[in-house]
Amino acid sequence: MPKVQSANYFFINEKLGCLDSIIYNVKYYLILLVIHLSLLGIISLINVVIKKPILAVLGSISFMIVSGYLVKPLSDMFFQATDVAYYILGGIYSFSNILLLFLFNLYCLVISLFIWNNRIGEIV
Repeated sequence: MPKVQSANYFFINEKLGCLDSIIYNVKYYLILLVIHLSLLGIISLINVVIKKPILAVLGSISFMIVSGYLVKPLSDMFFQATDVAYYILGGIYSFSNILLLFLFNLYCLVISLFIWNNRIGEIV
């Protein structure tokens, strides 16, 4: 079987070599990781704020549904993450939306850790 010299990717007009292809794939998976970590951080905050487990699950599901209807970039990032990653790498979609989502994730993480720490302090 012959070795591949170059590859074509979505929304990129030029052919990428072996090293460029590896870098492209690493960027793609890093973008997906940031998107999924952001979703995890927001749902973690919801679960820390709501004490009852069933209500926390319902709150997480309702957050995803409501964000899908109200905020178009969040809807795109949560439900079409693979397409968004290709759009970002192709230069069509703005990377600033992902950056804002990542910063919001850090904010949610700090708040959820603070709330969790206070609850553990009350128990101990």
